[in-house]
Amino acid sequence: MENLYNIGVDVGGSHISCAFVHKTTGETIAESLLECKIDSNGSIQEFTEPLRLLFEQLFSVTSQYSFSSVGIAMPGPFDYENGISKITGVQKFDALYGLDLKQIFKDVIKNNDIPVRFTNDASCFALGEYYAGAAQNSKRTIVVTLGTGFGSTFLIDGIIQSTEGGGVPPGGYLYNVPFGKSIADDYFSTRWFVNTCKEKYGFDISGAREAAELAKNNNPQALAVFEEFAENLTEMIFPWIEKFNPDTFVLGGSIARAFPYFLNNLEQKLAKKGINKLKVKTCELWSEAPIIGAAMNL
Repeated sequence: MENLYNIGVDVGGSHISCAFVHKTTGETIAESLLECKIDSNGSIQEFTEPLRLLFEQLFSVTSQYSFSSVGIAMPGPFDYENGISKITGVQKFDALYGLDLKQIFKDVIKNNDIPVRFTNDASCFALGEYYAGAAQNSKRTIVVTLGTGFGSTFLIDGIIQSTEGGGVPPGGYLYNVPFGKSIADDYFSTRWFVNTCKEKYGFDISGAREAAELAKNNNPQALAVFEEFAENLTEMIFPWIEKFNPDTFVLGGSIARAFPYFLNNLEQKLAKKGINKLKVKTCELWSEAPIIGAAMNL
């Protein structure tokens, strides 16, 4: 009998989540969508033990299903081909540095022959939205994730574009392109909201969600912050939209949940620059996107 599913795994800074994902449709088996908490500053045992328990739980609720491969969404820097972590000095996953995570996953799964593939987490997010979310049927796509950091992926017919040229930045990464007084990552991440609210308007927040709550109540300062954010995002993304010519632009990450306070503004600002046919959307799958993308990229 043909295996209809792959397992998708998303390794985040505070959690690992997983699910059985249909290889053709990208749909998840609802009861298989599981998550465990981890301490990314912990020891290797504090990573592998929750992982082992997670897979035990996964296999207990999916005993009637079989799977072909395991795809894992992993933050970088990382040797994705060989499954070796290169993350060091950023106060997360230091204990994994230099380790063969591909073998660790095979050991946890208790199957040394199962194919295991690692892919960048932002790319997995984009692929998830392409196969089962907001970017379905898109031919040329830019997907960005706005959260603790700024992630980006460029797709042509669902294929990750990482070679510079044709409107694609080196590696497909926008976080390190020059913008404002520094780089884009400093303007399209949670810390920009925190710093701008504190330094410019004198009030403390922990992230965009709090700014959105204030904006919901028509707080003029919070509304001004979102206006500035929309203006910055327009100025940063416009030249890449102009060069890459996408039909769809998808926004995900925690900041995207505040979309009522900047998305229409972003569309209007892009329209004033002549970008009228572009579909600008928030993501549809949210935390499921990297799981689905990892499982489909096999």
